[in-house]
Amino acid sequence: MLKRYDLLQFVVGSPPWVCVAEDVDRPILVWTATTTRADRASQMRNGSITRRTWSSWMVPIAERYELRALKAAAAIFALSEYTRAAIEPIVGADKVLLAPCGVDTDLFRPAANPTGNYILWVGRLSDARKNVRLVLEAYAMLRKTVEDLPDLYLVGDHLPNPDVAFLRSQQLENKVRVIERRGPEELAELYRNARFFVLSSDEEGLGIVILEAMASGLAVVSTNCGGPATAITEGKTGLLIPIGDAKALAQAMEKLLLNPPLRQRMGMEGRRVAEERFSVAAAGKIFLDTYDKLLRGSEQAVTDPHFENCVSTIPASTTET
Repeated sequence: MLKRYDLLQFVVGSPPWVCVAEDVDRPILVWTATTTRADRASQMRNGSITRRTWSSWMVPIAERYELRALKAAAAIFALSEYTRAAIEPIVGADKVLLAPCGVDTDLFRPAANPTGNYILWVGRLSDARKNVRLVLEAYAMLRKTVEDLPDLYLVGDHLPNPDVAFLRSQQLENKVRVIERRGPEELAELYRNARFFVLSSDEEGLGIVILEAMASGLAVVSTNCGGPATAITEGKTGLLIPIGDAKALAQAMEKLLLNPPLRQRMGMEGRRVAEERFSVAAAGKIFLDTYDKLLRGSEQAVTDPHFENCVSTIPASTTET
């Protein structure tokens, strides 16, 4: 069945799945968020004994398939500089292209006059890799040092019970609001009216939520957990802090809270960068240029200049963040 197509584009969290097509006589392209080992790092480090034991056996096996998949690919699209740096030593720099996901800069746009009095966090609350506890601990520290502290909005699924208990122990129930995942328009409205955006993850291939925040004109505070450094320029579009450091996160958040002009400058620069590097059109062009190169001379080459219509079928990200 796969031979009916001129080329095969895989969109994966990590590459081993691509092996299903390694014997197909067609160009294979892989868009990957991360490597297998990076994807499982937090489980191998912080998971239960059963999980760590299972991962210690399975990750090396998966890496053998990953190597086969990467070598079979005609081109590899890396979601971030972090991912590209991990893959290039395996297959060589010529084969790997930086290809961040695109964000809808029409939907996610700055507000003319932001009205919200809250700090925003968006992600899967129940995913341990997102480390929502870190932002809660930092916020608890801020409560003791910042007068008139804005509320903290957590947009995602459900807050795990231990984190609910932590909120109660810190008497933060009335300051932290958990909001179930909203539709695109409502989510965009939450972004554009926030004071700034916070990401507390232990690992990210890139972080689509960072791109959404930047497109919305927000300054960003993030852990330096791999992918975010592709989008955030320290001191220009946001602030990067060490993974797991609640005190550093609190200090970075306080810096933005007490310096509105800095927030505004970072937000404006973030919007400019989002439009220039991370719009759907900019992201899609990387893919279509590569398809053209591989199919040049074929009647099936991608030559439609209105490529925005084509790239709308490319997922905005390889993982929900």
